[in-house]
Amino acid sequence: MIDLAMAPLRLVFRGMDERTVKLFKMFLQGPCRKQAELVEDGREADACLIDMDAPRATELLDREREIHPDRVLICLSLNDCTSSPEQVFVKKPVQTESMLQAIRRAREIVESRRPREAGKPGTEPRTIPLRTVAAAKKPEGSASKVAALLDEHSFLSFLGVRDDIDPANPAQAAAVRYDPREYLQGSFESACALALSRQQALRVETPWKPLIVLPQIRRLWIDADEVQLRAACAIRINHLAHMDISESRAQTVKNLKVTPIDAGEARLDPDRLIPLDAFLWKTAIWTSRGKIPADISLEHEVVLKHWPNLTRFLLIPHTMRIAALLHQGTHTVCEAAKILGIRQQYVFAFISAAHALRLIEQRPKRQADRVEAPPPPKPEPARTSFLGKLLKHLKVS
Repeated sequence: MIDLAMAPLRLVFRGMDERTVKLFKMFLQGPCRKQAELVEDGREADACLIDMDAPRATELLDREREIHPDRVLICLSLNDCTSSPEQVFVKKPVQTESMLQAIRRAREIVESRRPREAGKPGTEPRTIPLRTVAAAKKPEGSASKVAALLDEHSFLSFLGVRDDIDPANPAQAAAVRYDPREYLQGSFESACALALSRQQALRVETPWKPLIVLPQIRRLWIDADEVQLRAACAIRINHLAHMDISESRAQTVKNLKVTPIDAGEARLDPDRLIPLDAFLWKTAIWTSRGKIPADISLEHEVVLKHWPNLTRFLLIPHTMRIAALLHQGTHTVCEAAKILGIRQQYVFAFISAAHALRLIEQRPKRQADRVEAPPPPKPEPARTSFLGKLLKHLKVS
């Protein structure tokens, strides 16, 4: 494995003619500042660059997956066609910034697969009963000590770039919607809601990994690090086979297996307990990837009912500005982005996270006050002169 911090990312190409390959080589050497290079020998490649709009693209993709199932794929296309964490989307026509973001994302995936340094022989993870955790009120672990801030560069690198839409265009509006129930987010929200409603510690078998939810201290435990969790959140439940999960556990939200547990006897590493709200907030951001839940109307105005405890949350770009605007008044989500002068996908991601915590309220859009003209005055009856009255009185029929 090459040192990705020093050497260019090596890309093997698929679905490109000779002329396109030459242009891409120049593009990577010039505008992309040699952050990646094309190689002809696929055995030397770190990732595969494939034109998904080329003839036989699907066949080429399937063959690449068959021969190199773990290889990162950078897919060039007019439309987003990614379906797994190993695929990175670049919208055509390819722009320098979007290609650099794709290269950085591919580097991160390759880097995350490097074997980690093994622990010392004979050492076991530190575990203590949860009673001790609650009674001693130990400080929270590193995953929840302070807010983690994603700047615009990091957000777009991790979650991709989405163009703003015209909410009046049905096709564009549909393209930015997603259903949390089709992802792990729906399972996570259901598990937490069930434990909170019962006020009982539960072990919940999700379609991926089990959650242990401890409502009394509003914490949960999951055997996954940040990189694994972020990757899993981006995959639809019916595609979780890519995460090496046995078919028996790939179940729907309705079929979650729930087992009550004795929180006092559970032995978990307290440094790996995550606050419920912080967990649901970040999994919603990673699932939405700049989209908005299907049950949030683009036509209705939204308001932030309560100010979230952002001190321990994953913060996306412009979080404070979005929260302040929606807490002070009601706006449609697209209006909010326009007022703040920011990308719509930041507002969509914020709405997704706040909605997961049930902090968003929707209201029908207010109609502009109509100024109705007053009805015209009734004409006054014509006044008859004294001479007229006299002549009328003297008139002989």
